[in-house]
Amino acid sequence: MHRQSGGGITQWFLLIAVLVLVGTVAFRLIPIYAENWTVVSIVEDLVDRPGARDKNIRQLRSELGKGFQVNSVDSVEPEVISLEEKEGVQTLRLQYETRTHLLGNLDAVVVVDRSYHLAQ
Repeated sequence: MHRQSGGGITQWFLLIAVLVLVGTVAFRLIPIYAENWTVVSIVEDLVDRPGARDKNIRQLRSELGKGFQVNSVDSVEPEVISLEEKEGVQTLRLQYETRTHLLGNLDAVVVVDRSYHLAQ
């Protein structure tokens, strides 16, 4: 008697469905994370500049906006940063969220909340 081995058609359809789902999620989330890495890089550059501590929030947002414009960051506004001071230490806080549609009525939300100490 000959015994058949290998996957059936149902298993192949299930595998394809899972791959399509993973691919769709990756296709939607990778651009958001890539833009997030750019935003974080711009903010880190901003806080590491000499004299960053001497600037007010309006000046910091202006420089951040220029960095966003140069790097084509369109979905994040410079107003996502705030300046806090506790016990003589100035901290720049980056806080925003980005939403993207995944499937049907399912959306993904990426939340960014980071703090940076300003350079002297």
